[in-house]
Amino acid sequence: SMALRATRGFAQFQRQDLVGGRYSLVGSKHDDEFLGPEDDVTLKPDFWVNYLWKRIVGTDVHAVDLSEDYNGTLRAYAFSGAAPSPWAEAKERDASIVVINLANATREVVI
Repeated sequence: SMALRATRGFAQFQRQDLVGGRYSLVGSKHDDEFLGPEDDVTLKPDFWVNYLWKRIVGTDVHAVDLSEDYNGTLRAYAFSGAAPSPWAEAKERDASIVVINLANATREVVI
């Protein structure tokens, strides 16, 4: 979703849930209830995707053409430039490629 929005000019991405619920970034023992002051929290996979994205993926978006259509179940995106995080290493020439497989089968991708 972040990559698709970037290709359409979105510069920011907000989440609906930070804590609690099924799509939260931070989880607790009772995800559908409140978070108490002594409760442990867990960082869910989407937290780490967002964390790495801000530190690795640049802000310049490039068009990517796939050699096949894949019925819309394979998406590819390319980014370059410095990552937006102030803690990212400034590397203007780096490129990141994001490939998302929405199918229920493994695919081989040749770049």
